[in-house]
Amino acid sequence: MDMRQMMQIVLGSNATAVVAAIHRSGGKSKPTRQDRLLAGKLAHALSTINVRLLDLIIVFSGKDYVCMSSFSDCQLILRGVV
Repeated sequence: MDMRQMMQIVLGSNATAVVAAIHRSGGKSKPTRQDRLLAGKLAHALSTINVRLLDLIIVFSGKDYVCMSSFSDCQLILRGVV
């Protein structure tokens, strides 16, 4: 799903906050630079329509997942500080 589609869904649902998830088929169970950039872009896009990004959850193959809000450097991005 691209950013435009996501924004349409958010607007259509009249949401005031969002928890988003992405699937990654491999890699380490730790947010990458790209994940941080995505979180920042998403948080910024949502802020333009007065919607908060509460968390970006990364789901890995198997049972692993990461909530970016639990990482101190990602908390700043999700709060719109960075």
